[in-house]
Amino acid sequence: TPTFGGYSYTPGPNGGQILNGYVLTPAQQQENVRIMKYLNDNGVEVKGSACSTGGTTGCTNVVMLPQSAQDKLIALKNACSTKQAECLVQVTGGTEGGHLTHRPNLPIVDLADTPSLKAYFAKFNIQAKTPANGTLVDIPGIGRAKYEVSGANGMSTGIHWHVQL
Repeated sequence: TPTFGGYSYTPGPNGGQILNGYVLTPAQQQENVRIMKYLNDNGVEVKGSACSTGGTTGCTNVVMLPQSAQDKLIALKNACSTKQAECLVQVTGGTEGGHLTHRPNLPIVDLADTPSLKAYFAKFNIQAKTPANGTLVDIPGIGRAKYEVSGANGMSTGIHWHVQL
């Protein structure tokens, strides 16, 4: 089985490698809680609890998400919010296994497809208002978002924005 930074991968259906689930150490569990609290305290939600036992669905890890990515998520939340309404920025996929392109220590997350996020992204690409699968949005100072109706590994992860921060 191939490895990357000590984590193992399995071949994906499209030739890529899908990160296998991994068990969090007690220190990683504490770090995950710290990062979740940091994001939440700054208005960014993280969906579900940690994938501490190696699961890859129904949970979200943010442990080993680079600080720069955490800060850009907060910047996105602040830029998206207006005086009239708060913008919902919710991380639905992070550093847990089951992803083709997400890895520990890489600035990539999946975000929930929310009306406020769509409206904000539409400022940079009008197609984001009613996006089709694969719609790309360059977000100044933040990164790039891609609208996905399923994950890049071909598995259904639900409609979301795949964001490289």
